[in-house]
Amino acid sequence: MKNRSKSFTAAAMLGCSVVLPSIALTQGQPQSAGAGQPMLFQPMTGGTKANYQTEFTHSFRSELNRGDQSLGDFSASRFGLDYSRLFTTSETYTWGVGAGWDYASFDVAAGGPVPDSFQSTYLRLSNQWRIGDQWSLRTDLRPGIYSDFQDISGGDLNAPFNVILAYDYNSSLTFVAGLNFNYQSDVPFIGGPGVIWRFAEGWQLRAVLPKPQLSYSPNQEWMFFVGGELRGITARVAEDFGRAYNNPALNGDNLSYREIRVGAGARYRFHRLFNVTVEGGYAVDRRFQYEDANLLLNGDGAPYVQISINGSY
Repeated sequence: MKNRSKSFTAAAMLGCSVVLPSIALTQGQPQSAGAGQPMLFQPMTGGTKANYQTEFTHSFRSELNRGDQSLGDFSASRFGLDYSRLFTTSETYTWGVGAGWDYASFDVAAGGPVPDSFQSTYLRLSNQWRIGDQWSLRTDLRPGIYSDFQDISGGDLNAPFNVILAYDYNSSLTFVAGLNFNYQSDVPFIGGPGVIWRFAEGWQLRAVLPKPQLSYSPNQEWMFFVGGELRGITARVAEDFGRAYNNPALNGDNLSYREIRVGAGARYRFHRLFNVTVEGGYAVDRRFQYEDANLLLNGDGAPYVQISINGSY
């Protein structure tokens, strides 16, 4: 039986938030619907709608440790692309299909048991139901290859899955509850309740993982925000990966990399086809977790920057 090590820091955050499925990378967030519409059901005209997003983020250098042993400094970068198309077949049901690619690279000092990079290539299969005037249900499945791409086998296949139920109490307040499942992750199940509250003109509080956020939109073009983010990526390393580090327990293991961030940023909407978001802040917790080997590498905090471009048509 596999020995899964749970992070207390991550688990402590789950009691007040729910993981929403990502529009693109790990965990972006759906656009807000108009007044009186359930948050997670996005009404459309014309029957179809396409969404795209690309994102680049970089966490700067800080020390990486294995227990009390320093492994030198490291930095992390990540780039992702995601495209999906939604099809409305009735007033209460929309399904979607898409694809994405997520690439993470790590600059680790020699001897640190971390691959240079790993990535995921996946399909996106989604469903959205509106149930009456106030309830909505959304599912999101992302089957694909999650690997360092050194040797591809059945163990590199994974299918992360989200399910979210939302209740639109009124035009200003939505309650959500949901569950995220990722077999490869060191924390395979994440879920719980959350709330989205538009408490004043232009202001919105999203008390939901992975990105709890307080935002202000003075007009249709600008949005400013502060908040936090729990983000990560999980993949399987090569069958002989541990040989270079004299640690056979690492061979073919699942490796999760996670950051907990706090930051602020701004989004500018040039057009519905082209929105730019820039943010920066501090990653207060960074860590690598090998699942079966039960090996934890802790990184010190470091500044980060991020830019993303998205749109729909």
